[in-house]
Amino acid sequence: ADEDYSIFLCGPQAMYNFADKEIEIQVATENYNDAVARESEQYDSMKVRIKYLYEAGTTDLVSIYMETGSISETLTKADYVEDLYEYDRQMLIDYQETAREVQQLKQDLEMEKDELLTMQQEYELEQQYMEEVIDELKSISDSYAVELSAAKNQAAKYAEKLKAQNREIKRLEAEKKAEEEKKK
Repeated sequence: ADEDYSIFLCGPQAMYNFADKEIEIQVATENYNDAVARESEQYDSMKVRIKYLYEAGTTDLVSIYMETGSISETLTKADYVEDLYEYDRQMLIDYQETAREVQQLKQDLEMEKDELLTMQQEYELEQQYMEEVIDELKSISDSYAVELSAAKNQAAKYAEKLKAQNREIKRLEAEKKAEEEKKK
């Protein structure tokens, strides 16, 4: 029962803050993992594309003209090569942006984890303080209980003494009354 009570020493809001922070970390972790997977896919695609370009050979206009034999086919292939170059360039830009995003998400995730750790440490310190206060109050309560018990014992002794004195007074009154009646 003490453990259940100690959870709420810092208030329910602290528990909500922990839950919120854990959800934020879970979302940040999922975003980070998705970005890492996307980065890996983009990297693998770029490797395949670069390997293909390397194996396909040169893409200069003279080589293309020698292969095709006509200027119109050379220009068509040159446009195609330029489109491929632009596509590859865009893939590289996308990969770089994804790599930056992964780095940023990693930093965000580490920051969220650090914040959670800080919150936990603050909570533990506050909980420790509250437990010390409770222990002190229990000690004071125990002290009052001892004093109350002693006061009750003292009161019981006084009550017994009062009863004895009341009996003595009644006995003395009875004796006095008996003497007065003898004198009459």
